Amino acid sequence: MTAVPKVDVGPTLAFGLYLVGEDYHELELPLDGQDGRPSLSELTDGEIHHFVATYDTDSGKKRLFIDGVLATEYGYPTGTRILSGGSGRATIGNSPIGGGEPFTGIIDEVAFYDIALPEFTVRLHFESIDSGNNYFGMKPGIQALSTDFPGIVLPQNVLIRLDRRTGLPEILLETKKTE
Repeated sequence: MTAVPKVDVGPTLAFGLYLVGEDYHELELPLDGQDGRPSLSELTDGEIHHFVATYDTDSGKKRLFIDGVLATEYGYPTGTRILSGGSGRATIGNSPIGGGEPFTGIIDEVAFYDIALPEFTVRLHFESIDSGNNYFGMKPGIQALSTDFPGIVLPQNVLIRLDRRTGLPEILLETKKTE
């Protein structure tokens, strides 16, 4: 397996995809506690952590987020598409074949989207989960969504735009409040 960009040997958080014209690459985040990266012990502290992996064909950005914050990214040529389908297997946590990269822990919830969530939405999801709500800011439960759905609360002093494809907000500029 090929890490792009290359990283030193050691524990990593990895996100691999087959991309058309690029082959299979893994975006790896070293868990070494250096340069603002978390250490393995920080992520195995018994607390719940929120991990998000995204790939956006339009921008070519493959990204890993931890607890609502962008941890690492790599850019492929814009428009590079994911190669999927066929007899290949998808795995989360540990590969049953080859098994050289074990995952130890509990995966509580997995969500798949047909779009790459923008950074702002990833942060909103984390903040919702961290406050005991579901991804959409509501108390977890089995009842159907009501018409009084809270929607997305936008922060003050932030210029946003709505993505034309997804309708989700993306932060364009965050300004500090002046008094």
